[in-house]
Amino acid sequence: MQGSARAQDVPGVTGNEIRIGSFGAFAGQGYLFGRLTMDGIEAVFHKVNAEGGINGRNLVLIREDDRCDPKAAVTAIRTLVSVHKVFALLGGGCSNATLAARSEIERAQIPFNDVASVADAISQPVSKYIYTTQLTATIESVAQLQYAIDHGAKKIAVVAQPDAWGKAGYDPLVADFKKRNLSPVVDLQIGPEDQDASQQALTIAEAGADAVLLVLYPKPATAVTRGLAKLGYKPMLIGQTAINPLALANEVGVPGAADRYVTPAAVRHLPSDPEMKEWTTLLKNLFPHEEPSSFNLMGIGAAQVMVAALKAAGPDLTREKYLAAMAMTESPEMLDMIFHDDGTQLPGADVEHIFDVLVNAEIPIKCHKGDVALLNNIIAMHGRRPYRALRSILVGMIRKHEAVDRLRPEQLKGVDLSGWKVAFNGAEPVRAETLQRFAANFAAYGFHARALYPCYGMAEATLLISGGEPGAGSRLWPVDRDALQQHRVVPAPSTAARRQQLVGCGKVLVGERIAIVDPVEHVRLGPGRVGEIWVHGPNVTQGYWQQPEASERTFRARIAGEEDVCWLRTGDLGCLDRAGELYITGRIKDVIIVRGVNHYPQDIERTVERSHLALRRHCGAAFTILRDGQEHLVVVQEIDRTSRHSLDIDAIQTAIRMAVVAEHELTIHDIVLIRTGTIPKTTSGKIRRSLTRDLWQTGELEAYGDEDHRLIKQRAIGSMRESGAVEPDPASVQGA
Repeated sequence: MQGSARAQDVPGVTGNEIRIGSFGAFAGQGYLFGRLTMDGIEAVFHKVNAEGGINGRNLVLIREDDRCDPKAAVTAIRTLVSVHKVFALLGGGCSNATLAARSEIERAQIPFNDVASVADAISQPVSKYIYTTQLTATIESVAQLQYAIDHGAKKIAVVAQPDAWGKAGYDPLVADFKKRNLSPVVDLQIGPEDQDASQQALTIAEAGADAVLLVLYPKPATAVTRGLAKLGYKPMLIGQTAINPLALANEVGVPGAADRYVTPAAVRHLPSDPEMKEWTTLLKNLFPHEEPSSFNLMGIGAAQVMVAALKAAGPDLTREKYLAAMAMTESPEMLDMIFHDDGTQLPGADVEHIFDVLVNAEIPIKCHKGDVALLNNIIAMHGRRPYRALRSILVGMIRKHEAVDRLRPEQLKGVDLSGWKVAFNGAEPVRAETLQRFAANFAAYGFHARALYPCYGMAEATLLISGGEPGAGSRLWPVDRDALQQHRVVPAPSTAARRQQLVGCGKVLVGERIAIVDPVEHVRLGPGRVGEIWVHGPNVTQGYWQQPEASERTFRARIAGEEDVCWLRTGDLGCLDRAGELYITGRIKDVIIVRGVNHYPQDIERTVERSHLALRRHCGAAFTILRDGQEHLVVVQEIDRTSRHSLDIDAIQTAIRMAVVAEHELTIHDIVLIRTGTIPKTTSGKIRRSLTRDLWQTGELEAYGDEDHRLIKQRAIGSMRESGAVEPDPASVQGA
């Protein structure tokens, strides 16, 4: 499908192209954040178009020069929207200009991804139309001071420029000084066009400053650095993303003057890094008169964010679907804010932004909307003091169980989690025990259980499907386990021996619908009945790209007696209570049926991991294999790394068998204990049970035990021969 019949109604979208507008300075001091970032965007668009575009459409970049002037920026937006009729905006270099354009962007109701402007007020207060892939001024300023302190600075000077951009970085910097009960040893100003900083340099030297925080554009930063070099004074210099360290050294022109200069960056790599070779080669081909720079990489990272959202929005592209994709698509990586020192990467503060965006890219840059939460590598994993979270949501890639199990008290010294207001958990399923342990373990550090936010979503529905009220905490439903095995939900009293806690994942979002449906009969089920979760709404994509049969099965389902509405079949099992709260119980394809009784694999896996201290949490798979016409249970479980040298395999297997019999009344056909880190998982950390079964069947699991790998493989293949599941190649056994 190339294009859509609706494309003609969407500004900037035709059957074969998507027009994207960009604004920034083409020349002058601001060209670094304007023209160079646009060149990076152009490189991404060129690569995407060469690979077939976005759902068959080419990306077209239309540039407008705002000259870093607020009035010119407003004119540029109007021209892009009214004359060129672009679909969305991707640009913004100078904060002063972008700030002025914000109201025009909101008035036009056009999506805008900010590339290089750092003023907090660009993305705050929250606007549904505005995102940024840049470190905001607050992030940069707090990081500057933290870096100076971490590196032993006692006398810290501040030099800022007295304009709107400088104020955006200076104000949060001063506020952070006050929070720490500190004061700058000197607090100076210099104009954005000033080239002589002799007086400022002398004042810094006389004060004995051992670190200087520069809230400056490149020209005044160069002047300060040169002035200090002339005095023979070399304190630590900590700039902002406005300054390229290598370019600064060249501009200063004094050998060694910038040796102690560092700056935070929104990109993980420098152009000279081997990982960037493909991009720098493309940039040189497209723009032969420009040397690739970090500003190009900012544009590349921001463009990759946009491309990911455009792909997620699907072929039937609208601005609303694009905005939903921007807000809901989760990133698989954390953004490392790394300080560069003359091309050398140094460990810096890790930053997590809310509403992370998927970036399948070499340049991991993140997108956030509105307030930002800062925590220095979450729990000081690099030994640095953590920041206090700032009034907002922290979307951590750290798994909750890993945080609970692995972090030691000494690593948590000084941690303040009182600002962590919303802690998303979209695991499959969300475990009550994990939530309770996490809240209990971190309560002493300011974390409150009401911040826990269990939710449910999937990529086919542009991620989020249901969620609760922020600050309301988690909702638990104690139910009878025996009834649940029959797909019925019966409340269980606290005294019940076989009860299980289901975790509520909130209610359906506005404009969307959820139905619980019998997966075979396709009839709607009422509250308290477990069935397949079906979803309907504008957030649901049109189908899988170039997979019409799979799309028909998954996206065109109809409830018996309600044939006028198409539903998305999620493949997940769950139920609704009478208040409309959704509870997830498992996956249809993973349900284990033994002697007519349904068992959820995650329940068995939890029993297994608890049975012995040598077993690693959340790293096991339970599944069945067919033998003699009957289903038999197989368990594959990782050994914890700390226990690998003192294993008693027989004792562990006995503990597992006894626990599973006692808890689930099931006997286990085979137990395979495998090495740490080898259980198959998805990129988001979910157990791949089907693949684990395949590896068991082919004997390719890296197992512990008295048998060697060849015998383990023979054992598995022998089981399959008896069941008729597979006829192996004899050579594969001999060569194992």
